[in-house]
Amino acid sequence: MRFHSILFDRPEDSVGADEWEEPAFFADLNLDQVLTSMISGREEYNLRPFFYAPLRDPAAVRYRHDILRDLDKDTVFASVGDFAARMRDMRAKLLQAEKLHYTYQKERLFLDAVDLYCGAVRSLAADLTRLDVQSDGLLAFHEHLVKYTKSERFAALLAETQKLHDDLARVRYSIHIKGNRVNVSRYGGEPDYSAEVEQIFAKFKQGAVKDYQVKFANYLDMNQAVSSDRSNSGRWNHGFLKQ
Repeated sequence: MRFHSILFDRPEDSVGADEWEEPAFFADLNLDQVLTSMISGREEYNLRPFFYAPLRDPAAVRYRHDILRDLDKDTVFASVGDFAARMRDMRAKLLQAEKLHYTYQKERLFLDAVDLYCGAVRSLAADLTRLDVQSDGLLAFHEHLVKYTKSERFAALLAETQKLHDDLARVRYSIHIKGNRVNVSRYGGEPDYSAEVEQIFAKFKQGAVKDYQVKFANYLDMNQAVSSDRSNSGRWNHGFLKQ
């Protein structure tokens, strides 16, 4: 079976399905309130029109029921839920990247989003291989995922993403803090003083101790005033960082 959609077994049935408007009887039967409760927290998926679109073919109803029987299995539901969570994280990173001003930050978040996407797709494909799925819909979807993950296009995306992560992991730099000024410069072989300090005081550590480290908010946003001038690119005033 060629995969088309989890919701529709035939391509022609899905045409315009996301544009259906609420039928008049929904309010009469309080179905509008039931639907609001069902999709609460999932507004980003625009699910309402799909509940308005009727299925008039018994085969289409059986197609969905079979998929729901598969999803009723805890292992299958957990795997699909994990995939959905990763995709939400991916979309969140893309949305955050759009709001940033600094080019390199935007590109790094985009790279993280691609990494999440590749991991989510590969994980779901592997899960559906070992899990007990029997519905035509999920079997066709699994076959589609396997073919996609083995395609040259996906392999190239995966390889490029990994290479970029490896290249970034090799980047080293030094940070010099004096007063309210922070200078970032090329790494010149300076020793890692934090490691040396930990080593010196390690002998005084006795079992579990209270953690006195200050927790700072992990804001990614940087002010657009960060200079793009190459001569100043290694010097950032602390005021350029969002506090």
